[in-house]
Amino acid sequence: MAHIRFENVTVQYPIYNAHSLSLRNQLVRIGTGGRLAKESSNIVTITALDSVSFELNEGDTVGLVGHNGAGKTTLLRTMAGIYPPVVGEVRRQGKVSTIIELGAGLDVELSGYENIVRMGMLLGSSRREMEAAIPSIEAFTELGDFLSMPVRTYSSGMIMRLMFAVGTAIRPEILLIDEMFGTGDAAFQEKAQSRMQELISAAKIFVFASHSPELIKKYCRRVFSLEHGSLTELNAPVSVAVARPGPDAPPPAASQPVSAPPPNAEEKRPGANAFVANPTYAQDGLYTIHCADFMKDERFARAYAAGEATGSWSGAAVHWRVYVACWLAERASSLEGDLIECGVNRGGISRAIVSYLGAKLQGRRFYLLDTFQGIPVSILSDREMLHNKYFKENYTECYQDVLNTFREFPQVSVVRGLVPDTFGSVDSGRFCFAHIDMNNAISEIAAAEYLWPRLAVGGFMLLDDYAWEINVDQRRAFDRFAGERDMTVLALPTGQGLLMKTREAGEA
Repeated sequence: MAHIRFENVTVQYPIYNAHSLSLRNQLVRIGTGGRLAKESSNIVTITALDSVSFELNEGDTVGLVGHNGAGKTTLLRTMAGIYPPVVGEVRRQGKVSTIIELGAGLDVELSGYENIVRMGMLLGSSRREMEAAIPSIEAFTELGDFLSMPVRTYSSGMIMRLMFAVGTAIRPEILLIDEMFGTGDAAFQEKAQSRMQELISAAKIFVFASHSPELIKKYCRRVFSLEHGSLTELNAPVSVAVARPGPDAPPPAASQPVSAPPPNAEEKRPGANAFVANPTYAQDGLYTIHCADFMKDERFARAYAAGEATGSWSGAAVHWRVYVACWLAERASSLEGDLIECGVNRGGISRAIVSYLGAKLQGRRFYLLDTFQGIPVSILSDREMLHNKYFKENYTECYQDVLNTFREFPQVSVVRGLVPDTFGSVDSGRFCFAHIDMNNAISEIAAAEYLWPRLAVGGFMLLDDYAWEINVDQRRAFDRFAGERDMTVLALPTGQGLLMKTREAGEA
């Protein structure tokens, strides 16, 4: 009989070499929501779960809610036996399957078949179970002969197919899931949803951490709320505030786009966090019932696929953000001037824009400026250093990849180096569209100062992550920049910020 029981469970993490307790306090308070205790001159302890008690039996379906860093993932890992408690006792009976970190143990030098066994065993299955599951994984992934090839030859979508198929191959008694996600193309997403539904229906105990009130309401009869490691059971599914990413987190992981609501769909409008049935869009920190017809536009779909193929978004779904950039670039294409992007990484946004504009890009230049190897630590503020770990892990050497991506587009100029030094290599004195995404205030303001006088009247300056909670320094810097010009930045629900030039300097 499946069963989980927590009795006064406390889970703590030590952080060694914590030379500055005030810095660690800020890091952990923002990034984890945990509580700190200083054990010695160089060790800080985070209390991720604090005296948590509950009992789950067969038939229980539980939703975990709370802001990022509240302890949801730690609780799931402790349920799974990955994290041991320092105080209290965890009793668990039944085979457990976790969908928390897909791809754990993935080795890109090994073949798909070898990774099936490797990842499955790390998820708790035996070699025999994984070898027996290979035929069903083959059929589900539809990767064919690619399964015999090294995973480094796969596209990002193919890797997601493989990871999802392995993570859901074994039918558990206890199923633990950390967020839903989009996987691959539309046809494969439908298969993935169907398999998830089968897993949930077959599980004797189901625990699901999510920021989506609609999914919590759909799947869960009990709801646990976590705040700073403390757990409270709620009487019924409740609204969930929008997640605020911690300082070392990327923009929120995406859930799958959803279809438009049917006529007369139930809506509860009162209150900022009321449930909304059948949202038209729910991903990338944005949840709405408003029109999202651009998702059905074939031209945009092709542009998005081209951007996604660069590997820029690590499997996250950022459709609305990309659509904003494409729409603004197209509007700006009626003006005089070239296009420029400062902060390119692997070129996802710029590749989407090139596809979306098509022939409208003819006769113009599109300049792409980046170090193509990450952000120099020397230009980061103390606050920006707090999430430099994410930068290091996600912004790796990619110059040659970007050259290859844009090799067939002679109007695109790839310029390597640090902004603003590289503006000397930009052979243009007029721009109609500028996209700024360098994740540090010094470079972004330097770019804005250089580009604004050269921006055509009616042109746009799009700030990729202006409105994300963690980007305080960039936001404050751009607020000052705009204020000095009698403007304000338009904060978009996608996390972007927008400036439009309405007049030349000195004009009334």
